[in-house]
Amino acid sequence: MAEADGIIPFWNPVFFGEVDDDTPEVPTVDIPVLIDQSKGEVRSNTTKYKIPAIEYFEDNLETVQSALDLIDDKIMKKVKTNVYHEDLKTRLGYLKTVCTKPSSSQALNKCLMEARAKVLWYHHEDRIPPTEGGLGDRMIDNYKKSENDFYSFLERNDSLITEGFLKEIKTSTRSQYRTFIWTLFERSFKNHFNAMIFGSQAHEAFTVQSQYLQFQVLKPYGIRAVNCYRRIDMLVGYLKYFPASTSRNKFPTHAQWTELEYRKIESATIRSMKKMLLPKVLQTKLNEYEEDWRTMTEQTFLTQVERLEIADEEQQKEMAAAREKLKKKNQALRDDEAHGKNSNRANRDKKSGKRRKSQHTTSQGKQRFCELCKFAGAPEEVYSTHNTSQCRKAEIYKKKLSGGFSSRSSAINDYKREARKQEKRASKYKKLARKFRASRKSSSSRSSSRSGSTAYSSDSSVSSSVSSSGEDTDH
Repeated sequence: MAEADGIIPFWNPVFFGEVDDDTPEVPTVDIPVLIDQSKGEVRSNTTKYKIPAIEYFEDNLETVQSALDLIDDKIMKKVKTNVYHEDLKTRLGYLKTVCTKPSSSQALNKCLMEARAKVLWYHHEDRIPPTEGGLGDRMIDNYKKSENDFYSFLERNDSLITEGFLKEIKTSTRSQYRTFIWTLFERSFKNHFNAMIFGSQAHEAFTVQSQYLQFQVLKPYGIRAVNCYRRIDMLVGYLKYFPASTSRNKFPTHAQWTELEYRKIESATIRSMKKMLLPKVLQTKLNEYEEDWRTMTEQTFLTQVERLEIADEEQQKEMAAAREKLKKKNQALRDDEAHGKNSNRANRDKKSGKRRKSQHTTSQGKQRFCELCKFAGAPEEVYSTHNTSQCRKAEIYKKKLSGGFSSRSSAINDYKREARKQEKRASKYKKLARKFRASRKSSSSRSSSRSGSTAYSSDSSVSSSVSSSGEDTDH
């Protein structure tokens, strides 16, 4: 929910102290007020109140309501005279002071001009005695534009009221008449002012806001309930500035304005708002108390809610600790499992390394080495598989290596030729093995007897082919 929907949202980062770099700062206006109205304007007798500055009206509902509330609660309580029209003029003067931007000042003056026009046209239609010489269109236009001239006009007109006129409009005293005309001015101003700040939702703003506070507000996580209740009390206090409920695009009637004067939010409704914003588990526990939460005193209600809140926080901490402990345990199991896999792999690699190493060492762990094969140019995997005394080509290599450069070169070349022959034999054997596997696969669809004979002949052909290709390498 947002102010664009015609309501003031419960969450306010400034109120709850959750401001960040993106939170806009609300400017304020310092308004000096005399502490003791019977004394003069000296520094020791002057205090200042910070009132939110109204820079615009559209989608700025809470700032406007806050300014109105602070003007009434902080300033008017000190300066009011209990003379209705004088206090009204003073309140409107402070409202004009907090409108700090040309756009907001112009919008406010437009509402005041509409209200003055309403009163002036009421005079023009002869419902109230006109001034001497009549009230023409030009006079109406001048008084509508000038606030001071308008106030002077009402004061002069007040002196022209006769007893006959008072009987005609069924008003017994001039004071009642004066109250009537200033009430007409104030209500006309509020009609236009509310239409400006509430927009198209003005006719149902009170209903929407009150239902929102009763059924849609939830306590934010990490915010104490007592702070939420202070916020509820503040928003309920703003409801007295909401317009009367009426039809869409219609100004309130006299009866609806009268109803508005007696409109209030009952204490039982406010208590229900404070209970409903709690989490469901706390609401259930609150219902289980022996004393009904509806009849508790305000202090008892706050105390019980605070106890429930603290107990719930402790339980949440225990659950969080248990979850963290379980998380660490599961992580340890996963780490152990991963370590076990790595350990098995390391053992396999270690055993494989031992097997590879055992081919190149004796049972006593001594490294095998054939000098003849080494000098003949054989690779490590050949001369490290046997000792010199075990070399099958010892006689040939000794004879060739004992000669000059030519014989040693001949021995190296012989080894290289033999290595190439071995590579050819190995390649040929791989081809034959592939053919053999292919023939075995194709024969699986045949009869079992035919399959057996074919496999036997294939195996024999492979064996004969391998044997005919020559003997394997000596090493």
